[in-house]
Amino acid sequence: MYFTYVNSRATESICSAITDDFKFEYLVSDAYPVYASICQRLEHRKWQTCITHFRREIIKACNPRVYAQDLEKLTEQELTEKLLRDFEPEQMNAPAALLQIFYAISKIYEIESAYQNDGSIDRNTYIKYKQENRQQMKVLFESIDAAVESIKDRYVELTRTGKYRAKSKSSLYAKPLIYYLNHKESFTTFIENVEVPPDSNHVENMIRRMTMIRSSVKQKVSEHNMQDCAR
Repeated sequence: MYFTYVNSRATESICSAITDDFKFEYLVSDAYPVYASICQRLEHRKWQTCITHFRREIIKACNPRVYAQDLEKLTEQELTEKLLRDFEPEQMNAPAALLQIFYAISKIYEIESAYQNDGSIDRNTYIKYKQENRQQMKVLFESIDAAVESIKDRYVELTRTGKYRAKSKSSLYAKPLIYYLNHKESFTTFIENVEVPPDSNHVENMIRRMTMIRSSVKQKVSEHNMQDCAR
């Protein structure tokens, strides 16, 4: 296990940490573009985009509190127009599709956790089980893709660079669609290899305590408090 700290998420900072001499076949991370460029720069490296981050975007888009906060900023006229527009029958297809995606991701995690090798089965049998599981996940991703395709034309558009962007900056539903469409291929990298996780949760859990300490260090300015923080 290797830990390092970079001052920012700038391309130069991350590339200075993940250098050409790193030996890895798969890189699992969020959808920050620099990780894709690292895998392109280094030969025979593949990128797995974390599906947990994708799920978070769906949760944000379906969160009624976020929707209510946006409504508070509007005038009475704008509020009336938005409510009439957002609750048209065809508009209700979007939250239904996003919920379908959310449940598909939940099912992927259910399948992923179904077989954990506790030593009671041999490795070959375990690998066989996991391969069968991954094929089920492939079908689930096909359903996710179909759900995205069913609503994308209303909320996002393709740019000249081949990337998707929101048609309206105020759209709650555009962001998860963009997140998926711009990283579609890298979401399913893990299906080809059972050793590759679908997310970066394991690593994030390992560094959580360290990052919490790092955040609190700024408040521990006395010698006594610094010693307390180090315990």
